[in-house]
Amino acid sequence: SDGVVQQNRKSTTFNPVLTYGVLDTLDVAFGLSHARQSTTENGAATQDVNGTGDSTLELKWRFYEANGLSLGLKPGLVLPTGDENRGLGNGRLSWNINFILTQEVKPWTFLANVAYARARYKLPADAEANREHLWRASAGLAYDLRDDVRLVGEAGVRTNGARDDPFLPGRNGHFAMLGLIYSPSDKMDFDVGVRKGLNRAEFDTTILVGATFRW
Repeated sequence: SDGVVQQNRKSTTFNPVLTYGVLDTLDVAFGLSHARQSTTENGAATQDVNGTGDSTLELKWRFYEANGLSLGLKPGLVLPTGDENRGLGNGRLSWNINFILTQEVKPWTFLANVAYARARYKLPADAEANREHLWRASAGLAYDLRDDVRLVGEAGVRTNGARDDPFLPGRNGHFAMLGLIYSPSDKMDFDVGVRKGLNRAEFDTTILVGATFRW
């Protein structure tokens, strides 16, 4: 044997989020998480967990809106509702904040995000293996193909949460995403997309499927 280990990781996450508009410019959102994670090395299973992950509580404040330009802040908490002993959560309260810029010039929309997260871990092994200070910056474009179909694309960079993972080496992961949003009415959106890693510090492929309902 040449000693090479081939690892395959699969993660499926279901994240329902309930959002309530407190004011015209202020929303509060509560999100749940259910995850299935599996890992194989050279074809042999080394991890297979399924259960509730950490929950989120977020605010979204649009503090400026004029001439198609919108600026917002999105602070949030990550609530330790997952079992950290099974790899489904951090075990401690964490927090994050996201700055969001949106500029509409129909049929185009320009999007930009800069986010910071402070991840805290209960288990010493998790704290040693993962970075606590996480940054993410991205920019993207959306184009209205029709009144009810929008093409979206995004590229960015984010901190690799794993500190010394031989299968995900490097401090920063680079990624790109392409997707479609279908809006059959002003009350619902359906979206699908593919995010690809552009270097070894990012997961190879992520499939994104979502739905939004308004009432």
